[in-house]
Amino acid sequence: MFTKTKGFIAIPTLLLGGCLIPEKGQADEFSPSLSGDVVIEWQNELTYESDDPNNEKNHSFLRTEVAPFVGLTEHFFVDGVLVLEPFDQAIAGNPGHHEDIWFDSEGVFAEELKLNFENGRYAVWAGKFNPAFGTAWDFGRGIWSEDFAEDYEITEQIGIGAGYIFGSEDEGEHIISAATFFNDTTFLSDSLITARERHDKKDGGAGNTEDFSSFSVAMDGENVFGIEDLTYHAAYRFLGAGDADGVNGDDERGVAIGAGYVFPVNDDLEIDLKAEYATIASYGGVRDGVTGNFHDHDYLYGSVITRYQQWNLALGYTARNIDRGNGFSDMNDHLVQVSGGYDFNNGLTAEVGYRGTEEGGVDSDMAGFLLRYMFEF
Repeated sequence: MFTKTKGFIAIPTLLLGGCLIPEKGQADEFSPSLSGDVVIEWQNELTYESDDPNNEKNHSFLRTEVAPFVGLTEHFFVDGVLVLEPFDQAIAGNPGHHEDIWFDSEGVFAEELKLNFENGRYAVWAGKFNPAFGTAWDFGRGIWSEDFAEDYEITEQIGIGAGYIFGSEDEGEHIISAATFFNDTTFLSDSLITARERHDKKDGGAGNTEDFSSFSVAMDGENVFGIEDLTYHAAYRFLGAGDADGVNGDDERGVAIGAGYVFPVNDDLEIDLKAEYATIASYGGVRDGVTGNFHDHDYLYGSVITRYQQWNLALGYTARNIDRGNGFSDMNDHLVQVSGGYDFNNGLTAEVGYRGTEEGGVDSDMAGFLLRYMFEF
């Protein structure tokens, strides 16, 4: 009965409404199994105008996620997420930072890999996973709506977690979950094809402690008050301070709260609404090299998706405020995206759109497309 949606695909950690293990009385029917989901994306984005001429370039890249599920027994299973995507050096290694980028510095790594136990309404898991905090970073709301929200997604943590689901048809289904963890500094932080820098405790930063001083708690629900497709999310995070080569860091603390509702207009038309707010104190747990201060980040996200038969129109907006501390002016960033797409009903979707941003006082305009193909095995 547990599942959580991460990134592209639903993976077995906290899935509302699903049932990943046999009900009582079905134990004799269980047999070990292997299944999974795959999402392959090709995204192309052209920054055609920017206050910074170095931003004016085309970037074309692939992103793939493979989420295997291995059923071991009636109550135990292993799941994970393998990711192919471009690493930071695709931008940083670009000579002059202004030449077009074509499928550069793509690498593969394990974003999640964990052992799970589920029994009725209870679940426990251990390994490498993405603790629950926020939902606006999830895909499916246009091409770029999640870009700023990805700042506060917690990924690639080593730890343990547990969840409990409760509710009724009149009250809706609710999940409360908690986890304790630290940044992955094991061999699982390595990559294939293109090398990325392996995480190390000496790098510092929030959560980079190699002990269980970080934690998150979250509560999620759907069909709230018996209203179909009314959802909510609320979460708190505490990431313990990591010390970088003797430089003291700070604990990071954050809260996220959001809600969504799919409004059915008729059999062919529906409107999908979502809003989320997140605030994070001492973001990243390290001091700014210029100001010498810790930064506080605030995010306000909203999206509206209109779906008509196989067509969709997605509008997304995110405001990001960065408080840089004593005597330094805030940075007020904005992202707006408009995109439209078509679902071919065979696993393939196509979208085209526009993205406008203001980041660090630099305005940029982008046009692009996204092709996505999803299948199960």
